[in-house]
Amino acid sequence: MTQSAQLSNLLRELMDDGYYDMVYKMARRMGKEIFKHHLYSSMTTVEHYKGVHGYLSDTFLLEDFLIKGTRAGVTAVIQEIDKNDKLHLHTNPISRALNTAFKDGNFDGVVCLLLALKGRCELGNAREVSKRSSELSTVMQYMFDYVKSVKDIRAHAKHFLVLHGDEFNDNHFAIHQTFCKELGRKVRREFGDSCSKEFLIDLARQPVPVSVSALVEGLVEGHDLDKMPCYIGGLAWREFHQSLIFENQCAGRRLWPFMKTSIPSKYVGEFPSSAKACQAFLNRFKPRRELQREGLLRELNAILKGYGDDIGTFPMVLLSLIAEYIIR
Repeated sequence: MTQSAQLSNLLRELMDDGYYDMVYKMARRMGKEIFKHHLYSSMTTVEHYKGVHGYLSDTFLLEDFLIKGTRAGVTAVIQEIDKNDKLHLHTNPISRALNTAFKDGNFDGVVCLLLALKGRCELGNAREVSKRSSELSTVMQYMFDYVKSVKDIRAHAKHFLVLHGDEFNDNHFAIHQTFCKELGRKVRREFGDSCSKEFLIDLARQPVPVSVSALVEGLVEGHDLDKMPCYIGGLAWREFHQSLIFENQCAGRRLWPFMKTSIPSKYVGEFPSSAKACQAFLNRFKPRRELQREGLLRELNAILKGYGDDIGTFPMVLLSLIAEYIIR
């Protein structure tokens, strides 16, 4: 066992036995930066947290612990402290920790916090569950709001979905839906930024798991629907337009005149009401799978061109097969 592991075990034993005066003495002797790493790996229970809460508060390490602590320790602190206890963690510190982890690309920390908060949302009676479910939405809204530019959102959100989108969609559907909805809200709030349009076009082409319906739901919230056509012109994503117009027909009918004026080649005539008219409208766009294939082919071609003559004659049919394999 390494010296570091021995020290962490010693800290855990001291906390288990309630010798927090000894823990504080070790903290003073070792210094904050060295001590915190051993402390985080040793904290696994609410009792541990309560015993060192004063130290974490005095040294401004609470949010750092939420980001870098063990999953067991962070989950216990978020879920197991009664809401009437003065040490109960409210939305703000969790939101700030989530934002820091997201901005720093610490997606394991983001996952840990979201799963712990989701678990807390599911505790209690039906009324509390409904109230706390909004807490999950609130912390994600803060997480996106703290990231100032769509360019940063574009990079971090895409990276996060690549790494954890399938996991959340399969096992934690509520988190995946909320993430995509808050992502849509953030893009809507940044409609004045030209990067919003680029982001949606890029998202359509990337093989990342995204809930189109949740994304669109976030986009159409509010009263500025007249601005939307300016920022989705050129977006050939069929599933996006299907969700935009038909999944919420009230919003779809309100949008139709604006879209018809701004994108007359796609939004033609009256609002489609029959199945045949709906299908004719959707046929003017490309399914996301086709857009992904085109995007991957474009990227593969760019890579091959970078090799110049060294690559020789590379059969283009193989590029197509590679793209089909990647987006399965």
